[in-house]
Formats: sequence, C-alpha cells, structure tokens
Amino acid sequence: MAVLVIALKHDLHSDAVVDHLSRHGVPIVRIDPTESCSLPTAIKIISEPIFQTSYDFECGQGLDPTLVTGVLCRFAINSLVPAPESQPLERFSEAERIAAFLSPLRMINPACWINDPWVEERSDCRVFQAFLARSLGLNVPEFLVSTCYEDLISFEHRHKHSGVVIKTISDAPLAEVEREFIAPEELQATEFNAPYTADFSSSVINRSLVDSSPTLLQLRIPKKADIRATVVDQHIFAAAMPFHFGSPVDFRQELNVEVHAFELPSEIAQKLVELVARLRLRFASCDLILDQSDGFQFLEANVSGNWLWTEQGAGLPISIAIAKALMNPPSQ
Repeated sequence: MAVLVIALKHDLHSDAVVDHLSRHGVPIVRIDPTESCSLPTAIKIISEPIFQTSYDFECGQGLDPTLVTGVLCRFAINSLVPAPESQPLERFSEAERIAAFLSPLRMINPACWINDPWVEERSDCRVFQAFLARSLGLNVPEFLVSTCYEDLISFEHRHKHSGVVIKTISDAPLAEVEREFIAPEELQATEFNAPYTADFSSSVINRSLVDSSPTLLQLRIPKKADIRATVVDQHIFAAAMPFHFGSPVDFRQELNVEVHAFELPSEIAQKLVELVARLRLRFASCDLILDQSDGFQFLEANVSGNWLWTEQGAGLPISIAIAKALMNPPSQ
C-alpha cells in the first residue's frame, strides 16, 4: 500500500505534499514520466484467476498500482505519445510501452486520484465550467466566443461603458508579440498576449491581420480584489489579491502581488465545493472577482493550479490538506 505521485522531478508543489506524507510514514512511489530512470523497468498484467498488475522499478521497489491509497497527479499522462522523430519500429515499441504503463493506472479507483487525468481533461474547459457554475447560482460575467470578428466588435460596442477583456479558450503555451512567438514568462507588453487576460480594443487591431481563430471576450468587472479559492474535497482555502489602480488586468502579471487570507461567504464556498464535485474532481483552484458591490463573479477553475504561492503568502495549509486527502480518499 502506498501513495503514488506522478509529477516532474523538480515540482515544488508535489515536494510539499510528499514532505507531509513522509512525516506520517506513508510509503511513496514517485514517477516522472519524462525520465526513463523513473519509469517501471518491468510491467505485468495478469487476467486469471483475478486481475493482477505490478510495476517493478530500477531501485528494486515493486508496486501494484490498483492497491495504492491515493494518487497525486500533476502531469498530463493522458497526453503521453511516442516521439514524432523516432523511426516507425521505435515509435510502435514506445506506443506499446505507454499503453502498458497506463493500463493499470486506468484501473485505479477515480476517487483515489487528485485529479484523475482523464476526468480532468473533460473538466478543464472554461465554457463548460461557466455553464455548471451558472447552474449552481454563481454569477458569471457575460462572455462571447466567436470566430466572426464582427461579433467581437458588436460585443465590444455593446459594453463600451464597462469595457471587455480578451482571454484564451485553451491553455496553449504560445504568445505572440509583434507577430513573433515568445515564452509566456517573457511577456511584459500591455496589449493582449496569450495566455494572460487583457483589455480588448478593436481600435488597435489591424483588420488585415485578423483571422478566423475563435476568440473569447468577457465583460470587464470593476473589482476590489481577485480571489483564488483552492478546493480540496470538502475544504476550501481562499486568498485575496487586492486590486489597485494601475494593476494589471491579470494578477498573474503582478511582479509583487499582495496576498492575504480571505473568508468566503459560506454560500459561495459551498457552491464552489459543489462545482468541483460536479466536475468529478477533488482539487481545483477557483478564480473569482470581488466586485465593487462586494459580489462574487466566477471566472474559472484551474484543475491543476499551483497553490504554494497562496499557501506561503496567506498562511493556508493546502499541502497538508492534500496529503490528508491522499491518505483518506472518499469511498465511491
């Protein structure tokens, strides 16, 4: 019996959870799918007389994946594919190895995962999340997704007094400045650049460069603060980032963001817990806006969001909560 951690070798968030698990004497098997030395050296799946699975590792350790008590997954294992530059026979062999590696993991009770990557893939959709959030009674700012540029202009014109923001629909890690792609961490420009939310203004767009890419525009909400509410099963840990004049639209671009613990109204907290449950997840970092009328506007749920910055900045025991959740998964 053990807790399985699937994450990059240097993932600090996983390190924090592993530290708490180790203090409780919980056996841990950690796999970094990008490092061959971390993957099982042998895989066996037996169907008779009962299904049995086993991994053997280079260190001599063995594991039956179906008997793990919990899985912390911070890697998109469902997207593992052979290297495209490999030769056909190598690509086939690698595809078989990936399929054999994933088969026992698919057998693990979804209730043990934080989060089940195959469920997470479906849930990581902003439009779907907004649909569920509104059905639960959460306020969601009006938005539009369209491939038609004239629709975007009309939406902007209709909300010219409040303004609109432009957001990415996907989590694609591309950003373009002056028609050249650069790394997201290098972005400092004020105009829209994926993946950050920014003000939208049709006047700065050269229509000759506009293509038919789907675009998401959303009503801009005057805000007092950004709220990051991390849900772990039935527990919620909220932090506030006060909005000041001149602050970026997207608080992730703030170099020295101010963070402090925040107590959500119980009604809002319960709806967020229910939202994450309806997404069939056990963890999500939910982003909201505290508006000028002290109302709450739901933006999105980051299904694999980072939490250490709120844990450390606001003193929230999120890593401990995740460790406890891995040791005590809900029965399903």
